[in-house]
Formats: sequence, C-alpha cells, structure tokens
Amino acid sequence: MNRGLPCGWIALTTSSTGRYKAPPMASNTKATTVKRKNKHEKMGRRRKNKLAKKSTQSTSELFAGLGEPGSPAPAR
Repeated sequence: MNRGLPCGWIALTTSSTGRYKAPPMASNTKATTVKRKNKHEKMGRRRKNKLAKKSTQSTSELFAGLGEPGSPAPAR
C-alpha cells in the first residue's frame, strides 16, 4: 500500500494528478515538546549509565568498617 512513498507522505485523493502531497509541517510547539521529551530521556539514560558504572562495592569497601581480618571487630 506504500507504493514507494517516503515515510509519512500520502497520495492525493484525486488519482488523475499522479502527484503526492507532503505531510503538514509540525508546529513549533510540537517540535519543542519532542525535543524536551528526548532531552529528558537522554538525561535519565545518562544518569542510569553513570550509576551502572559502579553498581556494587568491592570487597574491601564493603567490609572496611569491620577492621582487619583476624582482629576483633571495632566496638560500636
């Protein structure tokens, strides 16, 4: 049904002309909304990627508060 048209293009209703009509231009508000949505998605992805770089603590960091191995645990 596409008939080789570029994405979003529609055929004119009168088939006698044989021409195609481009989609209407997006409004400035719509363009701004899409840009804002993409920016928010990118910010969330960047935040999660930053967190994922170091998601778990190393063994030394995890047990650092318990003192050296073999010695009694520090008093609370």
